[in-house]
Amino acid sequence: MLDKNPIEARVLSQIESAEGDVIEYIIEQFPAELRDRLYLEVEHMEDAEAVTHLSTRLINRRFSLSVNVEKMLSSEGVEVVHGYPRAILQHIENSYASKEEIRLGSGNNGEVIASINQPGTCYKLLYLKRAQEMAATAAREALLQYQAYEALRNKVDVAKVPAVIRYVDNKDLRAIQMEQVQGVSLRNVIEGKSDLPDTFDLDYFFGCLENTIEQLNLVGIFHRDLLNNPGNVMVDKDGNPWIIDFGNAHKATNFDEVDNAYQLIPGGTWIVSRDMLAIKKLKQQVRSHLTQNN
Repeated sequence: MLDKNPIEARVLSQIESAEGDVIEYIIEQFPAELRDRLYLEVEHMEDAEAVTHLSTRLINRRFSLSVNVEKMLSSEGVEVVHGYPRAILQHIENSYASKEEIRLGSGNNGEVIASINQPGTCYKLLYLKRAQEMAATAAREALLQYQAYEALRNKVDVAKVPAVIRYVDNKDLRAIQMEQVQGVSLRNVIEGKSDLPDTFDLDYFFGCLENTIEQLNLVGIFHRDLLNNPGNVMVDKDGNPWIIDFGNAHKATNFDEVDNAYQLIPGGTWIVSRDMLAIKKLKQQVRSHLTQNN
């Protein structure tokens, strides 16, 4: 069960006594992020009748979202495949044999493995316990990462985003094949597990990141997972910044969603996006680390 804020709790109390069509109407009044959470809550309800009212409708809705996003990916030149590339098959075989030759890392919802046939690329595997539930979310991550890459591609003094090569849609998992970043994460740097390259320049590095956030926010893309997970900011061997993992990212489609992505600077008189505030706080953490270790 997801943790609920007061708004969700109040809405769910209304939903529990509503009929199927009314349930959907109530939920659809909210921003996309809250809608997804509410739909998940409905499926966790003990009231089997309420779930039955919506189950087919929700499955169709998610399937349609997934198909639509996949069409958008294809139209942008990203290959969409419905099978297991060789690297994924090898990884599954290695997992059963307790080998780790191509595994690069893991997280809460999946893991990253190196590509076998295309050096310099990797797959982010998303294992789906509820495949229909997550299909649209996984495809949307691939699309947002691609859009972020395109928004920054011809810009200077900005961070890089790994290029999306293809999206794998299979009943057991979803995977995004992308450019592999050769570098270290800010999380490992801050925790003392990795060293920064000699070419690292604090002000230039974070200046690029601030430029990046400005560019992405201008086109409505908000990463939303930079401060809580410094591992999503990486430093390559030349000291340049990369931003990875768009699993929690969001594309704002109306004023309210954009407005919710900004906040007033504590004690100040202007607002910045939460992503920009995250970058400023990360800079403080890295500066503190460098001061303590020099």
